[in-house]
Amino acid sequence: MLTGLSWWQRIAPLYSWLRRFPPFQQILNAEREAIKRICDGITFSQELALDLGAGSGDSLHALPPMKRILLDASFSMLTRESGKTKVVASAESLPFPPNTFFSSPPSV
Repeated sequence: MLTGLSWWQRIAPLYSWLRRFPPFQQILNAEREAIKRICDGITFSQELALDLGAGSGDSLHALPPMKRILLDASFSMLTRESGKTKVVASAESLPFPPNTFFSSPPSV
């Protein structure tokens, strides 16, 4: 049985390629539109952003231009995107000092 991470390690080489074809292309386009709508309603005060669960980076162009650190638990997925700062880590234990991405904790 494949664990979640081993599944992504195996599918990484095909992931972005598959997303070019229906119905996966429609899903990717809907994902990008949703990201764009969400980001249009946010005023970003930082110039550094953490893309948590970045995967292959297929949706990066939907985000506003700013310096990004891509983080994913799968090294194989992160190798799909070039020219970005990438970190292989678990979302449950981020390898950054406190307040790296916020000057103060966000209000909930």
